[in-house]
Amino acid sequence: MMSDLKEMADGHRQSFARAVSRWADGDELQFRVTPGATNYGSVDRWHTMNRPEFHPNFSYRAVGEVEKLNIMAAMHEGYDD
Repeated sequence: MMSDLKEMADGHRQSFARAVSRWADGDELQFRVTPGATNYGSVDRWHTMNRPEFHPNFSYRAVGEVEKLNIMAAMHEGYDD
């Protein structure tokens, strides 16, 4: 059990490090509570981070301009019908 938690935390640290590297290059840094990481409910929604801060229950991503447009387009699919 403890080794599973350590592996999960190590994976999140690597994800965080990659996202922060892209953030340093100018991309937007976002986080969300990892589904199933906590016993209490949470919304599966990405939030912008203004300064990088690691937490083992968070998932991270860096979003560039093209990715932002793709995300917004996917969110609005079917609304024009």
